[in-house]
Amino acid sequence: MKYILTLTALAALAIAAPSIAETVGKSPSSRYASLVGVVFTQKDGLQCLEIQRADLVKGMPVTIVTPGGPGEPQSLIKAEVMGSSCNDNGTQTVSIDGGQPQTRYALKLLQSDQAAAFGFGIIGKRVALREKNGMVQAKFGLEKKPAHFSQCTSKEGIHLNVWPGLPLKEKSRWHAYYHLGFEVEPSCTDKETGKP
Repeated sequence: MKYILTLTALAALAIAAPSIAETVGKSPSSRYASLVGVVFTQKDGLQCLEIQRADLVKGMPVTIVTPGGPGEPQSLIKAEVMGSSCNDNGTQTVSIDGGQPQTRYALKLLQSDQAAAFGFGIIGKRVALREKNGMVQAKFGLEKKPAHFSQCTSKEGIHLNVWPGLPLKEKSRWHAYYHLGFEVEPSCTDKETGKP
């Protein structure tokens, strides 16, 4: 009887292994890197996601966290991957910390009232997301504190961060830079730009 129970438990672990590896077996930073990307609209009007993964397939769900702005609440927008056909010859640059290769995917927004979106693309359904008091909170794996999202501007671009807990209280778990190609009023602190 014990032998059958042990085999059943091992079989259940084998089936669950991919999800456990994605949420528990990785360091927090690499776990975030596999689940978070940058969503933006190309100059040709195509909605894109850039992420440090090359294995996303058509139909995979993506939840976009819009970072809000002064006086604007953050929000959630549903989308799905259409394919890896988002390429405008590099005129819009995204740089995600971590040094892993990045892939750009075309997205389809699933809300008819949404013409375009910018922000964080959260892959799949394993990250629990909720809106509270104008801010979006996320639970990545077994981390105790809900993560928060923020954006700020530097001289020619936008910095995006995912923080464990409230923004700026601890070191950012995930950081990306979206180059605008024109000057804007800087609002970032050193901590938000990824500097030590």
